[in-house]
Amino acid sequence: MYRIRPMSAFFVSIAILTMGAFLFNGCHDKSSSQKELFDQLNELIRQDVEAIGEKESAIRTFHLPMNRALETGNQDSILKAYLNLAKVYEHYIYDSAFHYYRQVLDLSAQQHRDSVYAYSKFRLGRLLSSVGLYSEAIDSLRTIDLSLLDSFYIVKYYEQLTYTYYDLADFQDDNFFAPGNRKIASAYVDSTIQVGPPNSGEVLGVKAFRFLATQQVDSAEIYYQRILNTPKMESAHQAMAHAVLGFIHLNDARNESGQDHLIKSAIIDYEMGIKGGISLIVLADHLYKTGQNDIAYQYIKKARSDADIFGSRMRRLHASDVYAKIEQDVLFSEVKKKQVLTKYLVGITLLIIALTFFSIVLFRQIFSMKKIQSIIRRNYVETKSVNIQLQESNKIKERYIGYFLRMNAKYIEKLVSIVTSINKLIISKNTDKIESLLNNIKPKEERDHLLKSFDQIFLSIFPNFISDIKNLLRPEEELFIKKGHLLNNELRVFALIRIGVDESESIAEILNISVNTVYSYKAKFKNKTNLSSDDIDDKIMQIRAGTGQ
Repeated sequence: MYRIRPMSAFFVSIAILTMGAFLFNGCHDKSSSQKELFDQLNELIRQDVEAIGEKESAIRTFHLPMNRALETGNQDSILKAYLNLAKVYEHYIYDSAFHYYRQVLDLSAQQHRDSVYAYSKFRLGRLLSSVGLYSEAIDSLRTIDLSLLDSFYIVKYYEQLTYTYYDLADFQDDNFFAPGNRKIASAYVDSTIQVGPPNSGEVLGVKAFRFLATQQVDSAEIYYQRILNTPKMESAHQAMAHAVLGFIHLNDARNESGQDHLIKSAIIDYEMGIKGGISLIVLADHLYKTGQNDIAYQYIKKARSDADIFGSRMRRLHASDVYAKIEQDVLFSEVKKKQVLTKYLVGITLLIIALTFFSIVLFRQIFSMKKIQSIIRRNYVETKSVNIQLQESNKIKERYIGYFLRMNAKYIEKLVSIVTSINKLIISKNTDKIESLLNNIKPKEERDHLLKSFDQIFLSIFPNFISDIKNLLRPEEELFIKKGHLLNNELRVFALIRIGVDESESIAEILNISVNTVYSYKAKFKNKTNLSSDDIDDKIMQIRAGTGQ
């Protein structure tokens, strides 16, 4: 019996990372020898490296229609340009793709272009899932009105929710939330099967993955093989099948076939223009474990570079883990070769030549060691910085989740108490006191209490927030906070921005003020500083949480 559960999160990552481009199709020669496969992959990687400048130039051509549309103010043209740019960036640079999808959503909502809005929400949800933002992806996908999507995208909608819920469950990896999310994922498998063609990549893929998630590896392998054997299957599904089969075969000591599948998956990724696919990382790790350090090093450097360009922290961390151990072995292997060469030269040369050569080699070794130390130190600093950010993010989430759970419980108790009192008064026919009871409910006091509680919990996490804000002001400027208050509304705007609430509409709704007031607070604060708006946002996000609880 196979032991797959500990590796199921990795399988989900393979599936999600290869679900990026549904509109590409292609077939690949299964009879190619391994050398031919390596040659094909190496050529694609070489072309990709050389084509980076060409890609940037091509992307700039997509900006031209957008600039023209913005100049003319034609809303239809602007919307079309934004959507085209979002698609272009989708497999290249995550931040840019996210930005333009947000622009499309805002503009299509203003124009009441409901079908464009629904389509863009689907693609945005898929993008969020690809970088590990599973909850955010689910929030985006679950709010889509399916009546606005055609049947082609409805199948992919259910397929995407299947993989996202499985991925979320494996990311949680607990006995409380994960089982429920796996159950939801299984239900979406049924939905995909119900609306999709029986032999489509979507249906075969989710069936295979449900078997994989329930440890039925043999059955999963049959379905993945069916994907590869089906004519005119989409390239994205072929890449997914090759990637998962590759890992299954390696896990089952079928190294040659496993390696072939991973190479084919990586080939499809590069043919589709996907940056930072998982297959090349797994292939590099396997080659390293089998002693093929040189080619493993070249592949992991390329995978790491792709992850940096795309901008996914999840892919970057995965690639960096493999890169660190491969690089260390490669560098130390080079140092060892130089040491052996030095011994032979010392033995066959004159003393003075030997001493001179030894000095040169020693100098090179010192230089190499410093370079290694510099690389290790840089990787350590980067890893430490990422860990600090993750710890701070987890701390903020934990404190605010607990805070809002307590607040919700408190208000539910109040609501229950009011309902109970009103029921008693109705039963006793003492309706005169109902009005008095309702008059005792004071929404303004409740909101003030809510804001005061928010201030307390925020300042407990960021105790230096006010002083750090003051440091951004010009010396002659001051902050005015009413006596008995911890923060004012202007500071609360930036407090909400610091914890990730950066949309003015959301801030206005939370603070019960208008959006224009939010803009006014930001503008007023900017006028008190010598900073630009972008610099202010950066400085706000750099405010660190305290070390205490």
